[in-house]
Amino acid sequence: MRLKPRLRQLLTAALLIWTLTNSALAGFSPGLDQLGSAYDQGQAITLDIRAALESWNALSPDSLAAVQDALKGTVLQLQAQEKDEQGVSSVSLTLDSKTLFQVNESWNAQQRLMELLPQGLRYLSDPAQVPLDLLMDAEGGVPWENLLRAETWQALQGVLPQVYALLEPFQQTVKVSTSIKNVGTARTRLEYALTQEEWAAQWPQIAQLFSGALTPWLGETLSQALMAVRFEDEGTFKRFADDVGMDMGWQFTGKLSLGEEDTRRVTLFVGFEANKGMYISLKLPAVKGRNDLTFNFSARQSSGDGKRSLQADCVFTSRKDEDKLSAKGLIKLESADSPEGERIRGSIRLDSLLTPGQTQRQRLTLNPELLYKDGRLSGTLAVSQEQGSAANLALDLSLLLNAGKMIMPPAEAGAKDLRGMAQSALQAEQGSFLQALLEPLKGFLLQLPQKQRAQLLHDMGRIQRTQGDSVPPLPEADPESFVVSDISVEEENP
Repeated sequence: MRLKPRLRQLLTAALLIWTLTNSALAGFSPGLDQLGSAYDQGQAITLDIRAALESWNALSPDSLAAVQDALKGTVLQLQAQEKDEQGVSSVSLTLDSKTLFQVNESWNAQQRLMELLPQGLRYLSDPAQVPLDLLMDAEGGVPWENLLRAETWQALQGVLPQVYALLEPFQQTVKVSTSIKNVGTARTRLEYALTQEEWAAQWPQIAQLFSGALTPWLGETLSQALMAVRFEDEGTFKRFADDVGMDMGWQFTGKLSLGEEDTRRVTLFVGFEANKGMYISLKLPAVKGRNDLTFNFSARQSSGDGKRSLQADCVFTSRKDEDKLSAKGLIKLESADSPEGERIRGSIRLDSLLTPGQTQRQRLTLNPELLYKDGRLSGTLAVSQEQGSAANLALDLSLLLNAGKMIMPPAEAGAKDLRGMAQSALQAEQGSFLQALLEPLKGFLLQLPQKQRAQLLHDMGRIQRTQGDSVPPLPEADPESFVVSDISVEEENP
């Protein structure tokens, strides 16, 4: 069982908004900055979500009415708190003030602990593993959205001086004028050109440094991938600095082996300036065969006369043989001071296309209308989903984000240890956990009239039969439609 495409896209978009406005590009929203600062200092944060379903083509009129009625009394609450290198979170769903389920989790450098209430199921895992992912058979991977967190950039910048020290014997300094999109103009380039043998000698230490800095934010998967990298040819690393010698951007070009029979020509260009903008470009074409990946992310913010704007666009394409995944995201947000408080509004759009497979573009659009006042962020988030040019889903979310009470971590007594558990035993636990999650749904279905219940079950089965568990991707973007692409950038290629 995996998260359905719409939920994946919605969660990704929501997380993108939070990470952009509360971390790497802080300053767009003073209200969100205050909430983020409180969270960084150990304050618990609570988000209450109420939903009103306007339309959904996947449901018949009877099923739609049943879901609409249920949502009227339903509240989804998310809580999170981090303090002293330990974290705790809680997700609960209540219907008419009755808790259907609650998932509590705590983590530290040694382990993760999760419990499901009211069933009282508890599980232990390694810090890099998420028990909920293991129990729901979700695919693991690198949480690339964390690249936008300020902590990730701080961790990376903190370890870079040690990397520079290792490469210092190869350093050459060149006076240049290089414009980096959304960041500014670099005046100096420090270049490190190494042969294959020289990189092979230096890389184990460099990989270890990067792994130690990034693993807490990007997980063990990236760490393992870094350690497995092999240099197949000479490579060049460049640093771009401003007038006073501060780093503004970095570039690497070379040919790397990323795994068995997977050799790529790599061009990575990164520019970043806190509270101003960022630019990331990654190109990974395969040396042989059709196995390519490109990623481009661009964001900038501006302010004046009590108004602040944040614009960002992202394109991702991945091709392996005949399969191609294309994705495009676009963000336009504005915050403005008013007598009532700080108002935040705008739009976030995600488009997707997978070929072969999908025959139509899928689009998810989010339109926030929020107000920050006296430590509380409240308002609505309108969600719409289209297939081709036809509307498919319309949902209005009412949000309330504010400081919460201290969250108590789950008890460890009776927890089942997922670390090293045999596959057969893990599959049994997955079945038990899924059954526990389905109990509240069964109770809801049993209270419906028989005809309405049968229709809803039929609709749910039809969605499974026609859509399966595939994750819909995003369409190839036209670079000319980018909001931020009008700012010049020079990506130097040898």
